[in-house]
Amino acid sequence: MAFQETHPAQPSVPWATIVVLTIVPLTWIIYQRFFHPLAAVPGPFTASLSRLWMTKHSWDGDMNTTMIALHKKHGPLVRTGPNELSVSDLAAIKTIYGAGTPFRKSPWYSVWQGHRKFDLFAERDEKIHGQQRRLVSRAYSMDALKDLEPHVNTAINTFLSKMDTLKQGPIDMGKWTQVSLKSDLQVVVQDHLLTSAVSLSTAVCL
Repeated sequence: MAFQETHPAQPSVPWATIVVLTIVPLTWIIYQRFFHPLAAVPGPFTASLSRLWMTKHSWDGDMNTTMIALHKKHGPLVRTGPNELSVSDLAAIKTIYGAGTPFRKSPWYSVWQGHRKFDLFAERDEKIHGQQRRLVSRAYSMDALKDLEPHVNTAINTFLSKMDTLKQGPIDMGKWTQVSLKSDLQVVVQDHLLTSAVSLSTAVCL
């Protein structure tokens, strides 16, 4: 009796799968590069396709130098993600961060806010931010800032002087800088703590 050796049929990849795996990524690339609202903004090719570009440079720890180099190359606007821009233009600060701006802060700010209910820097809700801002507007008026300037300058000069004496070795910045929020609308510069090698505590009035 003769026996014929048989081999199991090799599974074949459906043509539909091949088409999808080819067409979908290609369509995404074409859209991001040519039809996306930010397509005309210059920047790294990979950054326009995925946030992995930003993740890599954040991991490498060279984001600051990378961004400076990109702005020198491309100008004040650089595309750093599929839906993200880096802006290096002083004139744009008020447009982006001013009261009533249509630009909403990204979820990145939520990391800074944590569980705090009052946080002017990280608050993403414009209505809540406006309410909080009105509570502290007097402290940040031009007259108030002018009055505080000498105290801030004293603290900065004392701090820099101390850093100069410690520059030969490692410095624990956590011990030498500390921002304390006070509610008495005064700036208290505790520079005597620097002399005792404890910390520099600058109280910012809110």
